[in-house]
Amino acid sequence: MPTIASTRYMANRLLISKETGLRPIELMRLRVRDIDLNNGNVYPATAKGGSPRAQKLSTRTISLLRGYVAKYDLALDDSLTEGI
Repeated sequence: MPTIASTRYMANRLLISKETGLRPIELMRLRVRDIDLNNGNVYPATAKGGSPRAQKLSTRTISLLRGYVAKYDLALDDSLTEGI
């Protein structure tokens, strides 16, 4: 049975993936600093050496991410998608 922490962790990963279309490696490399929680943009490091790009997130996803970052007191260099 999943715990609340693992459910939030998986929800974050799935929502970001669904809304941005990031490649799995790009998703795994995301850090707190890569997400602008004020404007709702994600700035992923590209996996194939492509041009930098910004992806927009919904207000629901931004709200979940704000709570996640605050609850686990994540620093800018912490990963958003590693297990807890």
